[in-house]
Amino acid sequence: MTSIVADDEIAALLAHVEPVFGAPHAVLKSGSIAAGLGNPKSDIDLLVLVPSERVTKFPILSHEGERIVDAEYISLPRRTRIAADIRDRVEPSHLPGAAALHARYENLWTLSRLAIGSVLHADAAAGAFLAGIKEPWLAEAISEFWALEAWRRWSVARWLYAAKPRTAAWRCGMALFAAADARLASQGQYYVNPKWVSEKVARAADPALRAMLERARAGMLIDSPGEAEAFVESASGLLDELLAPFAPLPRLVTELRLADGVSLRSAGGSTILAYHDLHGAEIRDHGLRFDPDAPTWSGGVGDVPPGAVMALFERHLLWPSIRAGGDAR
Repeated sequence: MTSIVADDEIAALLAHVEPVFGAPHAVLKSGSIAAGLGNPKSDIDLLVLVPSERVTKFPILSHEGERIVDAEYISLPRRTRIAADIRDRVEPSHLPGAAALHARYENLWTLSRLAIGSVLHADAAAGAFLAGIKEPWLAEAISEFWALEAWRRWSVARWLYAAKPRTAAWRCGMALFAAADARLASQGQYYVNPKWVSEKVARAADPALRAMLERARAGMLIDSPGEAEAFVESASGLLDELLAPFAPLPRLVTELRLADGVSLRSAGGSTILAYHDLHGAEIRDHGLRFDPDAPTWSGGVGDVPPGAVMALFERHLLWPSIRAGGDAR
């Protein structure tokens, strides 16, 4: 991808890098500019790979004229291990829990920013790492992440369209946006940042993607139960068509597990679920399984949880996740 930053700015940009975590292994200009999505006034993102294990990500802002230079310091040893784990599929694409899902997203986002970056400086160690993340496995991992995220969001939309049509329509629209990112990643546009999906679709010259994006935008404004149901059900066929190469539908299982921050207590024959002791629910004679390491409910994509489970989900006590392979329980 072509960077908007001219080559004669390289020396000026390198002057913004401070050796606070040791001499850098590499410096790259990245972000929306490197992805070809920014404009002349966009911030300049500098990614600085450093030898320190202590830093995970550490931003320092400065200015180059009227433009902000966002220098982000990233541990090369740590990112090398993360990249190897994703490449070798040490963990599934979607882990249960909001924190684990966000961590996976953040790792893919950082690797995608490094992969599209223009190298201003790199030593041999960083050069080998940067060459490795440009191999096909990263685009495949990003496509798979967004494909599974699309089905996870769509499942939630299907659960909610009767009781909360506006929420369901919004979630379904977000599912279509995730599907667009999955397809775009498979076509080589794997910069992980949802706010640029419209620009990426316009650049892709893919009529199917453009039609899907327009459907998503219109559908997200729906506020009646009947229209929400029709939108969600019609979207499933489009998702199936677009995403089957990444996540075959028969192999997907949706789950509801205890949300992060939910604790369990027993009192007088009841089970009390509390979210950070701020709100919760008391349940009697429910026959449900509450185990931090196992799902309370699981089913195929499109299956709707029973009412008692849905009540806990709607109170944010259960978190929706999705996995590939295996059978629903």
